Amino acid sequence: MSARADIESEGLDRATRVEVRPDGTRIEEWYREGKLHRADGPAHIAVGPDGTRSMTWYCEGRLHRIGGPAWVEIHPDGTRSERWYRDDFPDRDDGPACVLVRADGTRVEEWWIRGHQDKRRSHLPNLPPSRAPARGNQGRDPSRS
Repeated sequence: MSARADIESEGLDRATRVEVRPDGTRIEEWYREGKLHRADGPAHIAVGPDGTRSMTWYCEGRLHRIGGPAWVEIHPDGTRSERWYRDDFPDRDDGPACVLVRADGTRVEEWWIRGHQDKRRSHLPNLPPSRAPARGNQGRDPSRS
């Protein structure tokens, strides 16, 4: 048995909360001390009925990931959105913090440093608000409300 299988069999890497909505959307979330948190992967994973996949990394309830985007959404047509966050703020030192690559290959980029947009380097207007990850529960476990 692999180390990964051992962890899964002990329940250490299983989602804290799993929801399947009437439309078929499946959501898996990992919580620690009532806040979305996962050290080794996305703390929020959603797969929509059309196959759209969304993965969001959280650290102690805040959008946060070092070395990669904290929010990724992939559509069946190949469209891909990525957003880099550090401590709940859009932030990336070595490239655009928000990237949308459409199925036709066109690309929209926004450059952000510590929550402030660098409009001189951003290409095209802001991404529509619908591209932002849902933050309705502010990273907290809804069952603890």
